[in-house]
Amino acid sequence: THTHTHTHTHTHTASSRVTLKKYSGRAGEHGSVNASIDDVSRRHGWLWEFRDIVSCVIGAMDRQGFFEYLSAIPFVIEFVPIYKFVILVNPRIYRYQEVFINQWSAPIDVNTDSKILSDNIKLTRQNMISVICDSLLETKSRNLVDSWPFAGHHPYPPAKRESVTAAGMQFSDLGGFCCCRSVLISHTIHGHMIKYFKPRSDTAAYGIISVYLQAWNPWSERQRN
Repeated sequence: THTHTHTHTHTHTASSRVTLKKYSGRAGEHGSVNASIDDVSRRHGWLWEFRDIVSCVIGAMDRQGFFEYLSAIPFVIEFVPIYKFVILVNPRIYRYQEVFINQWSAPIDVNTDSKILSDNIKLTRQNMISVICDSLLETKSRNLVDSWPFAGHHPYPPAKRESVTAAGMQFSDLGGFCCCRSVLISHTIHGHMIKYFKPRSDTAAYGIISVYLQAWNPWSERQRN
C-alpha cells in the first residue's frame, strides 16, 4: 500500500509539472490563451518596462485612492510571493489540470431603455475599454470601480509596441483591512487593438483583453483569458 501510494503521488506530481510548464515561459509561448494573439504576445519578452508599471500605479491610485492602494503594498511584498510558490504552484500539494470557465452576467442595458440592441453592444464595448484601460477616470466611473472588491487596470501599450502587450494591475479588497488587500501584476495583450483578434468563445460578441498570469510571476495567481 505504501509503495502504491508513493507511485501514485509521483505520477500526480509529474502530471502537474507538465500542466504548469505550459504557463512557465513567456506570455503566449506555449499557446496558452488564444492562437490568434499568442504569436503577437511572444514578442513582448519576459519582464515589464518601467513606464508600464508607472502607468499601472497611476491608474490604480486613481481608482482606489492613494492610501488604500498604498496599504496593499506590504501584503504584496511580504506574503503574496511566498503563498504563490510555496502553496499555489506547488505540484507536490495539488494535482493541476486546465479548466476553462465562462462567467456570465445579465444583459447590459447601457442606455436604460429596456432593450438590448446592437447600439448597446457598441456602447458597452466602448465603456468597458475606457474603464479597463484609461489611467484616469471620470468621477462617476471612478466611484463605481472603487466599490468593486476586485478591479483590473490594464493601461494601453505604447502605440509602436509590436506585441500590443503591457503590464496590467489587479487590485483586490476582500475585507476592508490592509491584510485583505493585494495588488497583482500581469502581462496583458490588448486584443481590441488587433484587427484580426477573435475571442475563444464562439458566442462572444467581441474581446477586449487577454490576461497572462504566468506560473513564474510572483505577483499573479492563475491563468485567465
